[in-house]
Amino acid sequence: MKKILLFSFLMVLAGLAWAQNRTIEGTVTSSSDGTTLPGVSVILKGTQNGTITDIDGKYQLTVPSTGGVLIFSFVGMTSTEIEIGNQSTINAQLGEDITQLNEVVVTALNVEREKKTLGYATQEVVAENLRVARETNLNEALAGKISGVQVVSGSGAKFGEAVVRIRGVRGFGGGSPLYVVDGVPIADPASINMDNVASINVLKGANASALYGSRAKEGVIIITMKRAKAGAMTIDFNNTTTFENVSVMPKYQNEYGGGYSQEFETFTFNPATDDPALAGLNGALIPNFSADESWGPRMDGRQVAQWDAFTPGTETYGQTRPWSPNPDNVKNFFNTGVGVQNSLNIGKAGEGYNVNATVTNVNRTGVLPNTNQERTFLNLNASVDLAKGLTMRIMSNYNRTNTFGNLTEGYQGSVSQNFNQWFQRQLDMDLLKRYYRMPDGRYTSWNINSARNSTPLYWNNLYTEQYGNIAESQKDVYNGKFGLSYEIVDGLSVVANASRYYESYRWDDRIASGTLELDRYRQGTEERTEDNFEFMGQYNKVTENFSISALAGGNIRFDKASENRIETAGGLSVPDLYNVSASVDRPVVENEFGNREVRSLFAQASVGYKEILFLDASIRRDWDSVLPADNNAFTYPAISTSFIFSELLGNQNILSFGKLRAGYAEVGSELDPYQLDPTYALGTPYNGNPTMGYPNELVDPTLRPSTTSALETGIELAFLNGRIRTEFSYFYYDNTNEIIRTEVPSTTGINFYTINAGKTYTRGWDATIGGTPILSFGYLLDT
Repeated sequence: MKKILLFSFLMVLAGLAWAQNRTIEGTVTSSSDGTTLPGVSVILKGTQNGTITDIDGKYQLTVPSTGGVLIFSFVGMTSTEIEIGNQSTINAQLGEDITQLNEVVVTALNVEREKKTLGYATQEVVAENLRVARETNLNEALAGKISGVQVVSGSGAKFGEAVVRIRGVRGFGGGSPLYVVDGVPIADPASINMDNVASINVLKGANASALYGSRAKEGVIIITMKRAKAGAMTIDFNNTTTFENVSVMPKYQNEYGGGYSQEFETFTFNPATDDPALAGLNGALIPNFSADESWGPRMDGRQVAQWDAFTPGTETYGQTRPWSPNPDNVKNFFNTGVGVQNSLNIGKAGEGYNVNATVTNVNRTGVLPNTNQERTFLNLNASVDLAKGLTMRIMSNYNRTNTFGNLTEGYQGSVSQNFNQWFQRQLDMDLLKRYYRMPDGRYTSWNINSARNSTPLYWNNLYTEQYGNIAESQKDVYNGKFGLSYEIVDGLSVVANASRYYESYRWDDRIASGTLELDRYRQGTEERTEDNFEFMGQYNKVTENFSISALAGGNIRFDKASENRIETAGGLSVPDLYNVSASVDRPVVENEFGNREVRSLFAQASVGYKEILFLDASIRRDWDSVLPADNNAFTYPAISTSFIFSELLGNQNILSFGKLRAGYAEVGSELDPYQLDPTYALGTPYNGNPTMGYPNELVDPTLRPSTTSALETGIELAFLNGRIRTEFSYFYYDNTNEIIRTEVPSTTGINFYTINAGKTYTRGWDATIGGTPILSFGYLLDT
């Protein structure tokens, strides 16, 4: 009886629940050609209840009996809202919106503005275009996508990172642009997870970046991280596997082997001193072992006693081999590098909250033997409405990079230096790899002292450099932000942000015992912290004829940096004991630190008239603790205007948008901490006593940071309702107060004196042309 009553009760509840909900269905089509649209988001407004259309553009959604409003949205189309009422079938049509992705861009101080109102050049790349080639490095991802931006690639063999220059080198030194992630300045663009990037906006000129003041001379790159989309939870997993090989090499000659002349030497066996195993080599031809180049005898296949014939422990010890070329010996040294990238993104958003999290792991084995790198990214971006008008935002990004292997660049230990200058064409890579180190611990080399001394003369075996003289490093980068924004009244809001950028770098390397150089071990740590505390008020007002937007605020920045290094001296007391405590002499210890405080005030205003004419003006003043207290402030003004002349032409089918713009601005650079203060240099202790040296160079005590005054003009055009777009800019930068290290007579007591004396200019133009050739059947193709 109880079971029957329970079943009846559940049936009643189910009936009530069914009576309170109903199903809405329909089809979504394009208003331009009537084709169905798959993948359209259909959401019940004000809830998390939603779905997407199927391949035929159809959908079904369960909604409350009270009805509501359905929101239909799709990339490249205008969104629409439809009241449910008593309808059970709701069909929707979406129109094309060619400008949807380009109307609003993120500008300086993370402020969003309509692009058409700007009087300066910016260019944005959205995530869809960044992830086509699945680049893991932000700078590499920008290559070929932004006009006026030069990307200088790093060495892939050494996990090198690309360098970005915006509109060429400005001044004598040149430098890197400022990178800003969701309002947080960062120093290492390689720490940015490309799988978590929503868009990148490049502020090319001084007008665009002037609100960053003394950090804006080289331009600014604004990175906006992903936020979740409203509706159901999204889970996105990506895997990318790549293979890389060294594809371009110098053309090497394969006619002459190692040596300085065309003649061989002859080995004469001495039974009194030589190993009996070498008796069979009496009278054998031998090359000039002191030579480390390939200007020697012709490689004609003659039997010759080579380096391995005089290296005990090799299978060819005491034997000759053909004197023949190895045309692929350089190519055979390199491996096929493999990269595996896995990324997981989870996002969820609803009314009053938004949470997005990403985790990415990148594993790479290098093309150089015994090298690898692992990178891990963790990202969190969240916001929540605490009360009406009050929103809290939290961002946290972490990256760890572990790198292993000898990635040395320079004269000694560099693979490329060996191959292209000091190497020989008859060398067999298989033998070099097999015998770079013997079971008894000896390291070998092709460049031996002589037939009776097989220790390295000028160069180690290349595999010794890769497997013996190794290095390791670990880099941790964290940046995060906590912010509150409050809308006081409609159009007036205040924002307060606290952010931190932290970087830690730990490394160690070694020179193996028994190799060419004295054995050594050293290690170091570097830390850097930047804290920013910012407060800003914003005001926006639109009337029938005028639009006004303004902001004003202040920022306090604290920079701290420290570095510690320690290394052995005089070799290792115990071979192969790679520890500072094994130092024969007193270890060499160095430590450095630096602090800086910058206080800033800034303001910006924009006035528009009838959406035709816009005038922008901004100003920033920085007080830098690095400079003398009585003269440590700089002001950076900017002014620009834009004229949308297409608004005066009426509806035009051909020219749909036209804008002229022009502007003037001043930006600057920064000096390093303590650069103005001469100090005694600490030297290596002598007999246990500290040593110090008088500086041989001085700095002008009135030294100032270099500044750049910039003029920029441009035109932006769009045709056929935005299907074809073009943009042209001309710029002129006047760089003054360039810092020069000049040589002075030694009779002055110093050799160098650093002053402000340089003056240079940079001028040029950049242009962009793009379009949307395909916008149909629910697909959008941008070029």
